[in-house]
Amino acid sequence: MTEERHYVPGSADPMILILHQGAGLGRSIQVGTATSAIVGASDGELEVGQIAAAVALLTERDAAEITQEVDEPLRELLRAGMLKIVEQ
Repeated sequence: MTEERHYVPGSADPMILILHQGAGLGRSIQVGTATSAIVGASDGELEVGQIAAAVALLTERDAAEITQEVDEPLRELLRAGMLKIVEQ
């Protein structure tokens, strides 16, 4: 998977984040910054809830808010085969 970022000149934060599937059907899915952060940190070592809590802490947002925001995009990435569930 690769990530594409679109910036407005002079802006510190990307305006658009798109995750691209490197294999399979080569899908592209636009995501938000929290989803991008969770995907970037997902290496099979931590649970999504743990990563979401860390993202919430770093962004000074509520963990429940982050979890709610990323729930559907993460499900879409799972359905597309861009993420997989790792049994621990």
